[in-house]
Amino acid sequence: SALAFQNRALEAFEEIQNKQGMAQAYGNIGVVYDLLSRPANAIEFYMKALHLNEASGNQHRMASDFTNLGTAYIQLLDYEKGFQYLLKARNIYKASGDRNNLSVVLLQIGDLYRNAPDLFLKQHDISPPARYTTAMRYQKEALEIAKEIGATALQSQALESLSTL
Repeated sequence: SALAFQNRALEAFEEIQNKQGMAQAYGNIGVVYDLLSRPANAIEFYMKALHLNEASGNQHRMASDFTNLGTAYIQLLDYEKGFQYLLKARNIYKASGDRNNLSVVLLQIGDLYRNAPDLFLKQHDISPPARYTTAMRYQKEALEIAKEIGATALQSQALESLSTL
């Protein structure tokens, strides 16, 4: 199974003390748990990856970890934690000029606003009826970026998200 192979890869990286490889394996294990609909387990491994990536200063991998953590927390219905991690990822992608991943995160933030409970919205000074205009703003920005970089798959995702508002 994918989990068994990733665990074997992790063991090999641990044996040679390859921290970058360990971080990658932790992140991959988290993805497998996400695919198995086990977000709590995924978070455990994303956090391990994040700690190693923070220690090495690898901003790109940190942003990926933040994105994954945001998604997993949203699956657990912890919208606030999910939102905070997605904002961290957005800030890194924006600063680094990674427009593809910025577009992905903006779509996720738009989806969060569309689906979050009213209490979350009120805590962020958004009236529940305004959820759709807020979500649309993020999704339109994601669409514009996707068009500018020629990312047709992201354009399709953005258009699909916009069609549900």
